[in-house]
Amino acid sequence: MPEDIGIVGGVAGGVFEHVSWLMGLRPLCRAVYRDRRLVERMFEKVGSLIVKVDKEIVDDCAEKLVALRMGDDLGYESGTFLSPELLRRYVFPWYRECVRVAHSRGLPFILHSCGNRKMIMQDLISVGINAIHSFQDKVEPVWEAKSRYGDRVALLGGVDVDKLCRLQTDPLRVYVRQILERCTVGGGYALGSGNTITNYTPVENYLAMLEEGEKHQYRG
Repeated sequence: MPEDIGIVGGVAGGVFEHVSWLMGLRPLCRAVYRDRRLVERMFEKVGSLIVKVDKEIVDDCAEKLVALRMGDDLGYESGTFLSPELLRRYVFPWYRECVRVAHSRGLPFILHSCGNRKMIMQDLISVGINAIHSFQDKVEPVWEAKSRYGDRVALLGGVDVDKLCRLQTDPLRVYVRQILERCTVGGGYALGSGNTITNYTPVENYLAMLEEGEKHQYRG
């Protein structure tokens, strides 16, 4: 790899996602009431495997690894798939263990999570997550998240994918500049899309977002 390139490593899929994929979301929700021991064992098994893999990643990629990350979509536009109480019991303890793996090597831990996280943001911050990605304007615009949590956790992305795809290039530039002006004050923000760059994103819009980021100068 080139000298100035680093690796952001981690397991594809997170603790909640893997359990919901293995069981199916509806059976998982039923099992919460009908077979709680099965739910406990599923999260224990998946969580411990992810921690084990993260340990191997930081050991094997130590020279080039610059951050450890996890992608774990916890909710939808109006809330989380499981209640905050269940997430605190079964998911967040494993986040804390993954964070410890990263921090033991002096690495930051990044979480990507789609959905409405307002009820659990304090939990995510408390387990030691250093940066959070995935923002949607109709759920929580990144500039609102910055005003609420920006002194405790870094925020990544925030250019709403719907706007990135639908706006004309000039209005998009204005929108991106507004995000930069609101979010770069005080540091702890990195420009990017609110979620994955889709294959139907206009190339000119993607390049315009990058250009506005390159032109922006942080002034305090």
